[in-house]
Amino acid sequence: MKTNYNLTKGEFIYAASLYYRKNERGEKTISWPDVLFALNVVKLISICMSIVLFCGISTFRKLRTLRHTSKRTTNLQQQLFKALVTQTLIPVLTMFFPAAVMMVSPVFELTLGSYEGLIMTVITTYPCVDPMVVIFFVKDYRHAIKQTLKCRRCLYSREPYSVRATAVSFVTEAT
Repeated sequence: MKTNYNLTKGEFIYAASLYYRKNERGEKTISWPDVLFALNVVKLISICMSIVLFCGISTFRKLRTLRHTSKRTTNLQQQLFKALVTQTLIPVLTMFFPAAVMMVSPVFELTLGSYEGLIMTVITTYPCVDPMVVIFFVKDYRHAIKQTLKCRRCLYSREPYSVRATAVSFVTEAT
């Protein structure tokens, strides 16, 4: 970064591939190792996405052909399938697409400037957002979270045969 752009460590957020380099005469030449690296990344992502699409379509077809399951089981499987599809789209939108923008922009000799910080922020949101999808799509999880948030005093209930009362009294007696 110091040689090519005259930047020190604290002056940039992301170091992209350098697809063009200047030779001794000052002419631009293609940096084949960087190009091959980018093509390899595209190949790996394409393989992963192909596997995900194949498995998703297979699962969808299998869910449509189920006949001997209860309505509750079918409903739960549909909720989980929707959550799975969404959990597949989230990394595409929050990791693959932003990373692709950062990898492709140097090919066209574009600098992203302050947008690099925004893109890196979007990339780092994935681990936080991903688990929330299941809570949002699966009704039983959503209901349990609502009950927990709505009824804090229920944790300290003194009903003699309440599971919560037993657990809370066990914890308070032990401490």
